[in-house]
Amino acid sequence: MKYDVYGIGTALIDFQVKTKDEDLLRFNISKGIFKQMTKQEFEKIYGELKESKILMKAGGSCANTIYGFSLLGGKAALTGKIGDDKLGDYFEKEIGVNVKNNLIRCKGDITGNVILFSTPDKERSFAVYLGAGIKFKKEDLILNEIKESKILHVEGYQLEHKEFREAIIHAMDFAKKNNVLVSLDVSDAGVISRNKELMINVLKNYVDVVFANEDEAKALTGKEREEALDFLGKLCNIAVVKIGKEGCLIKNKNKIIRVPGYKVKLIDSAGAGDMYAAGFLYGLSKNYEMETCGRLGNYFAAKVVERIGARLDKIEKEEINRILFTKNI
Repeated sequence: MKYDVYGIGTALIDFQVKTKDEDLLRFNISKGIFKQMTKQEFEKIYGELKESKILMKAGGSCANTIYGFSLLGGKAALTGKIGDDKLGDYFEKEIGVNVKNNLIRCKGDITGNVILFSTPDKERSFAVYLGAGIKFKKEDLILNEIKESKILHVEGYQLEHKEFREAIIHAMDFAKKNNVLVSLDVSDAGVISRNKELMINVLKNYVDVVFANEDEAKALTGKEREEALDFLGKLCNIAVVKIGKEGCLIKNKNKIIRVPGYKVKLIDSAGAGDMYAAGFLYGLSKNYEMETCGRLGNYFAAKVVERIGARLDKIEKEEINRILFTKNI
């Protein structure tokens, strides 16, 4: 195959800022939730924060996963839409090693932006102007590239917008018909609550691998972790429920696997789910056992929460080898 993973992502630039709960109330942002807003609303909030210390990084859920996947040496490609602006230039530079750049410039619009609020309890909340990111259409798909991939990875966020949704469903349907595994990160409890029936139908008809944290799994199924995992496992071949510092639960072929997490000092939870997917999908692309895939996911998630920002800069090869070649860790 040409690629291990082909990602279709909403390209965003993250502006991460440490803030207080009262600031979220002032900006009418619900904690832990992704809130989409107009360009004017976004610029107003950004203007009020401009005196704060802001960390700028390339982001977007799928893009983060593809970036993390590339750190492990996996071959990947990323497509999506960026603006014809300096932020688009920056995003392209940060796409990742061994990643084929299939990004499309969108003239007349700007690259999407997200203000990522980190509160003292380490929770993250999002104010988002999607910009060019949601202009992706079915006509923008490069189907031959998907056909030459082992795995197609997409985001739940993309199901909220008509044209992007049509493109994603077309891509998933094409992948299924060409024996390409389809992986979906459900993304956000708010997205799920607004699109629950649609998301369940997508999981049932197209998705092979689904990733959800506890809150997302409950929003989708109305059940707690084990029962939620069982529900998702009946829809998809591989279901993963991430349970924070406790690790993850995986259901595959009617077998439930509990993979313990790593002990970490939590600094910032941003990017934990994206990096988990990166590690898990790397293991899956190499046909590793489910437990090993879970270990890789837990490791990547643990490492990213020990730092500020949603991406890792490097990996520890000795620890990766220990995960891969040591049965009991």
